[in-house]
Formats: sequence, structure tokens, C-alpha cells
Amino acid sequence: MMKKIAFVVVFLLVSKLTFAQEVRFGVRLSPILAFSSISDKDKNAVSGLTKSSRVGFAGGLMATYQFAEKFGIHSGLNIVLKGFEYEGAFPAGSTRQTTKVNLTTVEIPLALHMRTNEISNGLRIRGLFGGSFNILASSKTDITSAGATPFSTKKSDGIYKLVPDFLFGAGVEWSLRDAGMIDLGFRFNLPLFLATDRISTVSNNTISNTEGRIKVSYLSLDLGYYF
Repeated sequence: MMKKIAFVVVFLLVSKLTFAQEVRFGVRLSPILAFSSISDKDKNAVSGLTKSSRVGFAGGLMATYQFAEKFGIHSGLNIVLKGFEYEGAFPAGSTRQTTKVNLTTVEIPLALHMRTNEISNGLRIRGLFGGSFNILASSKTDITSAGATPFSTKKSDGIYKLVPDFLFGAGVEWSLRDAGMIDLGFRFNLPLFLATDRISTVSNNTISNTEGRIKVSYLSLDLGYYF
């Protein structure tokens, strides 16, 4: 009798857990603003260097495994177009040059998805906390200076091929009942590794490098829809 009761209890618990589980698939489109952190090999500020933020774009597929009412696992597959830009004279006293680097990466996020109870008419507040893996797909470096021919290369020498990020974000979910779910929010990707260990310049149409440390983070406005 006790075995039968235990079996029934376990069966009911598993059934309830399975019923509560839900996998949602959707698409994400995100304008982004990328920021760079640049220092020399000793982690000191580079004298005379100025940097600029860059506008980019991210988009792709997303999936959330809702293993409980308020908790889930968020992942997906996104294409991210981002970059960094800096201006300076290397070595000091030489002609100032502007370097722009565009990066295309494949991003795979893996984060804890948290949400509140329904506030009103299918509306919930949600948050993300976790990480992502960024795989380099392509890069392009453009270097310009006064009185010189612009230099451009698609070689990715010195650019790291795999960079993990720490990500966190917040937003809202609005369930449309039988018409899917709208997901709106912000997320911030903070790199754990360098994007590159080189500060690039060009001389006589030949690229040269100075040892450095460049990290690229970005803030995105997430516009998402779950089917």
C-alpha cells in the first residue's frame, strides 16, 4: 500500500512539473550601442588616445525554457554587428590616425530568466542574468590619416575568436493569449575577455601593431516576439 501511495505521489508531482514546463521560441531585433575600453599592455590609459562609441545591430532567434512559473532558462542564436573606434598618434609625435574596427559575431546567450506574477492583462516584468559566448565570424579594420591613402583589411589577426560576456537585463513581457507574446527590454553585455590585444596603425600602406588591451561592451534595446 505504501509503495502504491508513493508511486501516486511521485506521478502527480512529475505530472504537475511537466505541465508547468513550457518552451517558447521567438525572434529578436536589437539596435545596440557599443562601448570600448582601451589600455596599454600594463592596463594603463593610453596617452593622447580618444575613443568613440559605435552604433550596431543584433538579431536572431531566442528560446526560453520555462521550468517554473517565475523561472526559466534563456538562450538563442544571434548575429551581432558591433565595433570600436579610436584616434591617436603611435608612436607619439607621429600623424594622428583614426582606426575603425567592425566585428560580426555569432552570439549564444545562456541566462536565468526571471519574471513576476502577472501584473495586468498578461503583463509581467522580467529579468535576465547570465552570460553569452561570442564567436567571431568576420572583421574589417579601416585606418585613415591626413594626407595618406585610407587603409582597409579584413584580416582578423590579433582579434580573439571566442569572447565570453556577462549579461544582465530587464524588461516586460506582454502575453497576447492566442497571438503569442511581445518581449521588450534592455540588456547589457559586459566582456570577460579582450576583443583584441593590439592597437593598430598603418605606415607605408602596411599595418603595424602596438600591444594593448581592448574590450567591447554593448547596450541593446531588445524588441522580441515569442510565437
